[in-house]
Formats: sequence, C-alpha cells, structure tokens
Amino acid sequence: PLHARLAYNANLTARVFAPIAGRITHLSLQVGDRVRAGQALLALDAPELAAAVADLRKARAEDERRRLALERAQRLFEAGVMPRRELEGAQAEADVARAEAQRAERRLRNLSATDADSAAYTLRSPLDGVVAERRVNPGMEVRPDRPDPLFVITETSRLWVLIDLPERELALVRPGQRALVRADAWPTERFIATTERIGERVDPGTRRVE
Repeated sequence: PLHARLAYNANLTARVFAPIAGRITHLSLQVGDRVRAGQALLALDAPELAAAVADLRKARAEDERRRLALERAQRLFEAGVMPRRELEGAQAEADVARAEAQRAERRLRNLSATDADSAAYTLRSPLDGVVAERRVNPGMEVRPDRPDPLFVITETSRLWVLIDLPERELALVRPGQRALVRADAWPTERFIATTERIGERVDPGTRRVE
C-alpha cells in the first residue's frame, strides 16, 4: 500500500479570476452548488467596463468618419482634383482609425462583455461543474491582479489520486493499470482507479515519482 492524496482533475477544473476591477453587487452561489458553463457567478459594478464601451463607440465613429473621407478622396483623385499624396494621407488615416476600432473591439471581447450601456459586468462559469471554492463576499472589491481565484469550479465526480511512487517500485507500475483506492472518510468503501500517467522526473530529495 502507498499513501496518496486526492486532487481536482486539472482537465476539468477552472480557477476563475475577474478580468476587470469592480465591486461585487450580486453573489448568490455557495460552495457545493452545481453550475453550468456560461452561468453567472457574480455581478460587478465595473466603471472600467463603461469606459471600454465608450472607447469602442468613439473608435467606431472615427473609423466610419475616416472611411467616408477616404471614399471622397478616392473620387476626387479619380477626377483629377486631388493629388496622390493627399489620397495616401487619407488612406493612412483610415487605416489608423480601423486599427483603433479593432483594438477597442478586442479589449471589450477580452472582458467577455458586449456593447452595453452600463458598468454592470457579469462573471460567468467557463465550464460545467461544482463550486469547490468561493473566496469572495458581497460588496467586496476585486481586481484582475488578485493572486487567488474568486472561484474554483471543478467536476467533483472525477478526481485525481496522486501517489508519490518510490523509485524502486517504478517498474511495477504502467499506464492503464488498475489500482484499489481506500479513503479514511469511507473506511468500508473501495474505489477502482486507473493509472493515467507516470511522471518523468524523480524528486532528487525523496527519490519518488508522482
């Protein structure tokens, strides 16, 4: 027998951070609640979101203005009224305006937000699972550089069992091999696990492999 520890399945786990600073205005989920991908986890009052929306609208308006100016310049150039250098200038200004609009669109898209009229931001679950950890409370101020996730969402029905295998026993274990798992919390239960991976690095201090 070998000592082991249970861990979240990293392939089915999301550590959720807020991509924008703000104050929590709504929070109802508790640890143990099941959520679906896309479900709201909390709502933020985020002034930065309103600023991002305003920047996008301003950039789109400037993009449209420069596009129309370029069309007029092209017609004047074709009519022989405008010199080429002015047409090239109008083209450069249109390109800059288009790039700025695209930048503003990407910024808002990175916030997983839409072109809205308020500073209300909704943080959503990226996957189906259970709220395993919740480290926020109503009214709390959050920032994107926060070191700890606001939520840990995972599928608790599929956990990993991590074993530190002594180097001398490495040849006895192979991927696909079955293992019998016992847990102190359920002393009469036996769980069947399958070996998925064997680490390639031997810890120089313990001479063990995960």
